[in-house]
Amino acid sequence: MTAELPSYSFPYGVTATLPTGVVEAKTYDIPCEVSLPFDFVLTGEPQDWYFLNFHANHRYYLYYDATNPTKVLDATKTKVDLSNVDAYYWAFIGNPFSGFKVVNKAAGLDTWLNATAN
Repeated sequence: MTAELPSYSFPYGVTATLPTGVVEAKTYDIPCEVSLPFDFVLTGEPQDWYFLNFHANHRYYLYYDATNPTKVLDATKTKVDLSNVDAYYWAFIGNPFSGFKVVNKAAGLDTWLNATAN
């Protein structure tokens, strides 16, 4: 007996090819393809680090300030300080289904970006 797969919403950046002719009470692997504007690791040390900018009209870099860790974004940081470049590097750990931790190279993998608003 065949059945329809239940409706499933895939996260942004994920496409899937759903099988046809599904048989009830059988487990299927559904191949997913991820196409996000950044690379990520599921766990462990990231290989790809990025400069982040959240402003549409200005280039203000997101950085980690070790002297004031709760203040991450400084609107005056329009250039990367090459003597402290790790404070400007960010990476993504996780996956599109359960979410990502955005970590800073200078802060270490045990500290991640925390937003109080969406």
